[in-house]
Amino acid sequence: MDGIRPLSRDPFLSTWLTEYLPLIRVIPPHPSHLAMLSPTEAQRIRALAGKDPDDVPSATLALLLGAFYLSNDRPALAAVYDDDSDLTEHAEWVEILKAGGDAGQLGKMFTFTVNLSVPAAAASSTALSAWRLPPARGS
Repeated sequence: MDGIRPLSRDPFLSTWLTEYLPLIRVIPPHPSHLAMLSPTEAQRIRALAGKDPDDVPSATLALLLGAFYLSNDRPALAAVYDDDSDLTEHAEWVEILKAGGDAGQLGKMFTFTVNLSVPAAAASSTALSAWRLPPARGS
């Protein structure tokens, strides 16, 4: 498994609790966050709260930061980008990033292919150099 070994629950949990969890900051939603949005953005966030309240914090943060919001969740996308927005470019980014997530697997496949083709090419070269054409007539 390429140097990856199974990790038992206790060391994983210990690392999570001592190294990662202390770095996570949670900012609870607050009415002042909506006040920083434009009236139309705030209205879209209120509409999202009625449909999918779990997405309100991330959608609000994306609007406040002017950040790219990566999701396939239609209500959240509508809250961030508006219902009338052309999401073609967004879909392209989603596909690019999904492909990037497959890059490790693609790299393994490429390495495997190279590792197979190099010995095959060397064997072919050796076989060809051992095979000689008969001498030309009249020589």
